[in-house]
Amino acid sequence: MGGDPESGKKGDGNPNQGKKREEAPNQSRKTDAVANQGTKTEGVSNQGKKAEGPTNEGKKVDISPNQGKKIDTAANQEQDDAAVAKSKLRELDKELASGKAKAAAREAKVKKQLVAGEQEIAAVQARMQASYQDHIKEGQQLQGKIRILQEQLKNGPSTQLACL
Repeated sequence: MGGDPESGKKGDGNPNQGKKREEAPNQSRKTDAVANQGTKTEGVSNQGKKAEGPTNEGKKVDISPNQGKKIDTAANQEQDDAAVAKSKLRELDKELASGKAKAAAREAKVKKQLVAGEQEIAAVQARMQASYQDHIKEGQQLQGKIRILQEQLKNGPSTQLACL
């Protein structure tokens, strides 16, 4: 086909081709063939050629047990982190609710004290007003008595003489 000496070859002679992979260190060899994968469809002259590099046909790829554990561990870690975050959120919600309840109780207490203070002020003002009114009335009564006594003093000696 095209006179290319490599036409008709299957693969590039990878020594692991057809063998079962079992160890994790060989995982990095899988990426060596990525650069050559594009040669399969480059042009008409390459149509009979198979891609270079190892293929997965007929091979069993084993994931090392540690990789599965890492995935499980990561998923478990995420779940644990989510559970911890949920727990922390619940705790913070409880603290917030407790804080709101305490603030509401303090506010109610302060309002009650304020109302009591206002009532006490109103009562004191009422007593002061009553006391003021009493003093005014007493003052007027005393002034009336003073006028009577002053008149008696003016008229008093003449009336006393008349009586005698």
